[in-house]
Amino acid sequence: MKFYSFPPSPNVRKVNAVIAHLGVADIEHQLVNLAKGEHKLPAFLAINPMGRLPALIDDGGLVLWESNAICQFLCERHGPSPFYPRDPRIRADIARWLFWEASTWSKPAEILTHENVRKAMLGVGEPDAIRVKLGEEEFRPLCSVDAVVEVAASRILGFFNAGRPASIVSHTRCPHFLVHNRRQNLFAEIAINRRQVITLEEIMQVMVKIWTVD
Repeated sequence: MKFYSFPPSPNVRKVNAVIAHLGVADIEHQLVNLAKGEHKLPAFLAINPMGRLPALIDDGGLVLWESNAICQFLCERHGPSPFYPRDPRIRADIARWLFWEASTWSKPAEILTHENVRKAMLGVGEPDAIRVKLGEEEFRPLCSVDAVVEVAASRILGFFNAGRPASIVSHTRCPHFLVHNRRQNLFAEIAINRRQVITLEEIMQVMVKIWTVD
């Protein structure tokens, strides 16, 4: 398989986290340099007409883009595991959070990532204060939703939810935690057990453990 990626991308990192967790060895990493605009070149657009990363081509010729779809494919290919169980109820719960991540979580995360991280990394200007404010306003309500707090606590910090190991959900959402607001550490607002808060540094420490555990 060939995996087209640009390592700083949160969506690429989520797939890399799944690759590492599953121990996928038969994969070639192909760099597509966003800073040089390689994702807009005809060669890559032939793989993903959307011009976005990541993308995957398997040995049978399947061309797949959208990071969550790639994560699910890798899990299906790997076979049943606590990370992506066969139980249809658990699968439905996982699918729910993957769809939510793509439709709701990613929008403010993308705004803040672009303004506070990507612009500086690519040298394309200073953060737009109006866009940053918009991203923060859209993100803050998500941190107060009970279900989101529960998932953040049990699957990101606790690793376990009702005795189940961390699932693919943890790996698809957490890359946005790591890069999305370096200046104001917005994630310190997520309450754990209504008393403690998690900081960006704590999340990073936990994610290192998640990504390196067998």
